[in-house]
Amino acid sequence: MQTRFRASLAPLLLLALLFGACTQADQQQAPNGTTPAQTPTSATLAPEGTPGGDVDAGSCEGELAAESVDEVVVPDDASCRLTGTSVGGNVRLGSNSTLNAEEAQIGGDVQAQGANEVNLRGSSIGGNVQLEQGGAAVLTENEVGGDIQLESNTGQLTIDGNTVGGNVQANQNSGGLNVTRNEVDGNLECQGNEPPPVGGENEVQGSKEEQCENL
Repeated sequence: MQTRFRASLAPLLLLALLFGACTQADQQQAPNGTTPAQTPTSATLAPEGTPGGDVDAGSCEGELAAESVDEVVVPDDASCRLTGTSVGGNVRLGSNSTLNAEEAQIGGDVQAQGANEVNLRGSSIGGNVQLEQGGAAVLTENEVGGDIQLESNTGQLTIDGNTVGGNVQANQNSGGLNVTRNEVDGNLECQGNEPPPVGGENEVQGSKEEQCENL
């Protein structure tokens, strides 16, 4: 009888020993009773296009107020307004897009090819303003560290009261061009614009050339 009882206890004792060994191993991996960290799955990663991702970072469709961003991209056919916005890098415009910037701080360039309209007022641009093959533009009372380059645009262009560290170059524009009261450290160059540009009272440290010779 005792022999049978001892034999029946043997499996139970083996299970108890195994359970104790597993418990001790778990306590060594997770001290102080904490739950071991789990490996995150793909569900915890930010999907593309969300604030945690990089795909749409800086895209502007609507208005950005007094906040800081790395760069701004205005998609095709979209409209963006920057009001007191600080942009560390460039502002780039897509085809048929519109930009209205007032008292914005832009560290890099403003680049547009085929944009519908660009309005910059009272803003600071550290690099260049490059507008090509687009529509209308108004550049008023801005500080531009580099050049203002307007080429092959079809809308009315106004360059008024800006302080420009580089050159002002306006070539092959066909919607009318007004260049007035600008302070330019480089040259003021205008060629192939029809109708010819109008304006005056520009202070140019370099030379006034071609169609802007008397402006």
